Amino acid sequence: MQNINLTKIFINKINLTYSMVFYFAYGSNMNEKRMLSRGVSIKRRFSGTLKNWKLTFDKINNEVKGGGFANIIPCKDSKVEGVIYETDEESIKKLDKFEGYPYNYGRETIIIKDKNNKEFNCIAYLVAFGKTKANLKPTKEYLSHLLEGKDLISNNYYKFLESIETID
Repeated sequence: MQNINLTKIFINKINLTYSMVFYFAYGSNMNEKRMLSRGVSIKRRFSGTLKNWKLTFDKINNEVKGGGFANIIPCKDSKVEGVIYETDEESIKKLDKFEGYPYNYGRETIIIKDKNNKEFNCIAYLVAFGKTKANLKPTKEYLSHLLEGKDLISNNYYKFLESIETID
């Protein structure tokens, strides 16, 4: 009887230490190396698509005049491709700091579909109110992080990303 209770306690501790979370990256976090450098634990990564939204670069970059960071906004008949990461709560807390949550980006749970049309409830960072501006452009360096997701996006979406005009 004593052994059963200890086993239950051990199993409960394991469940508490790893709580599976899905995160959808559509911006610079599409770059797996960037995620790892930020201390994010990646159990797996795979392609994801968000329909009826579009990618913009309207998040104000306070360090580069006219520079913008990625954001997504609702837009009928558009789509955003990106990377779904399976990670944990601790990693999301690390990302919160890099994304400037909740002041620069808010956190939303949105439904993303994988290549097999399976739905995943994913955390995504959307730009906070008052932090956007029209006619901004990413830097080449910033855009290069999105292009690093090449292995998990379609050729057409990759070409779209390559065609984005940068500030430099």
